[in-house]
Amino acid sequence: MPTTSTSSSRATRLTVRGERKLENVDKQEGYHRVERSYGAFSRRFTLPTTVETGNVMAQSRDGVLRIFLPKKAETKPRQIKVQTDLESRRTGEAEAVNGMPALGERTKH
Repeated sequence: MPTTSTSSSRATRLTVRGERKLENVDKQEGYHRVERSYGAFSRRFTLPTTVETGNVMAQSRDGVLRIFLPKKAETKPRQIKVQTDLESRRTGEAEAVNGMPALGERTKH
């Protein structure tokens, strides 16, 4: 079962603990074989500061554990529309931005 904890170094850690109990029996003519695999395990991961730890979710299906680590809203990527030369020529908007000449605009030396 996954858990999250905060240590004294203020790094948030994800701990995954479980126990394996597996017995594999193979019976055929002439022999009988039994494999047993069992024991507890634990794995600990340090989470990046960009993870929203309050919304961490885990799902176990068909023997596969999936852990969902959502990003904080301020760290999600955002899209910026980039205007091309062709668009600016069509609209006549080859203006300076923040005092810098527009791309392709000639400057006086």
